[in-house]
Amino acid sequence: MRITEVLWTMAEFIAEMIVGIIIGIIFAVLINLTV
Repeated sequence: MRITEVLWTMAEFIAEMIVGIIIGIIFAVLINLTV
């Protein structure tokens, strides 16, 4: 594997983690507002 491929894979993994965290925060805020 080339270095660029490793960096791209890591970037995608980190991006998915960040998106998951953001979605989790949004759901938590919505649940707190509705309750």
